[in-house]
Amino acid sequence: MFHPPFCPRFGCPSAERDLAFRYRRSGSYHRKCDGRWIQRFRCLVCHRGFSTQTYKANYRYRKPFLHHALVHALCSKVTRRQAARLFGVNKKTVERRFVRMAQVARDFHLARLQECTEAGGID
Repeated sequence: MFHPPFCPRFGCPSAERDLAFRYRRSGSYHRKCDGRWIQRFRCLVCHRGFSTQTYKANYRYRKPFLHHALVHALCSKVTRRQAARLFGVNKKTVERRFVRMAQVARDFHLARLQECTEAGGID
């Protein structure tokens, strides 16, 4: 079962407190692109709604399946223009997703580096 780690709304007062994040489940919705059911939640402090999809790297994508295909293609040295041709999308779409993937990878590596330095592994 998924438990949201924090309220995704910028400026929510729950982020400033040292207490556990308080939320409740608030239904679900059917995603059109792949037919999955997505769990919805509501923050009990700011009363804003969000879902499990909010925390994913492919948040707000109309074609989330394209994310994994692009990762594999770009890691296999396929150019961005050729990837756009292969998947039948605009090259601007590939460029935006490439930038987003780079941001996610950078944030992931910075978090792992922080964990290692806190554990005393890397100076």
